[in-house]
Amino acid sequence: MKYLPIVLLSFAGALSAQESIPKDKLHIYILAGQSNMSGRANVAAEDRVIPKNLYLFDANGKWVPATHPFIQYTNVPNAADIRVIKANGKNGLNFGLTFARQMLEANPDVAIGLIVNSQGGSKIETWKKGAKGSNYDKTLERVKQAQATGVIKGVLWHQGESNQSMGAQYLEPLKTVIEQFRTDLGDPKLPFVAGQLAPLPGQKDVIATFNASLRTLPELVPNTGVVRADDLSGKDIHFDAADTRTMGKRYAEQVLKLQGK
Repeated sequence: MKYLPIVLLSFAGALSAQESIPKDKLHIYILAGQSNMSGRANVAAEDRVIPKNLYLFDANGKWVPATHPFIQYTNVPNAADIRVIKANGKNGLNFGLTFARQMLEANPDVAIGLIVNSQGGSKIETWKKGAKGSNYDKTLERVKQAQATGVIKGVLWHQGESNQSMGAQYLEPLKTVIEQFRTDLGDPKLPFVAGQLAPLPGQKDVIATFNASLRTLPELVPNTGVVRADDLSGKDIHFDAADTRTMGKRYAEQVLKLQGK
């Protein structure tokens, strides 16, 4: 551990930190799905305090200090994602910030690298490997590029608003997505955590059925977790800032549980 003080100093640096962080000290998480993973909430003052050892994987294949919006480097944006990116951090709060804060609190001697590659409005069919214009294939390109720099520790998934009518049938294509990541990244036990949908009153029954089905995922696929959302406000299909922060913390709780911490 002689290098630890140097590592901590380099975490506070900018682009040069990429070469200074030992591979086993850079914990990488993939954030994929649709608009709630992209982030649609307003960014408040409390959200502008970002850990110095939190990085985003940019469009040039480099780790850069995290800034809002975390979705800014996705290679599969839709029109709404692009509008968020052009707003330069006024909105676009996603789960990544409070997730990373919790993970760093549990692992203070590491850096966290996020690969945020979601697409607003995307259906799960677009996340199938080999599909025309596959979001998964484009995401994997970025992940493979980053894999040499650190250790991929898990996948955070939030998708389903565009497939909510599938109910229990959603689990089969979701299992396929999980298998794709685990096979292509060479980790059959890679932690995978999926989040429930916001409980909209106007679609109460459909969303309740979807969320109840999603809750059974750990029974069907080992080393997976589910983030509860059915007790949140349900004001809109997109989580507000308070609920976004809560969801990020819950993602961390599930990941830590799967990691045995």
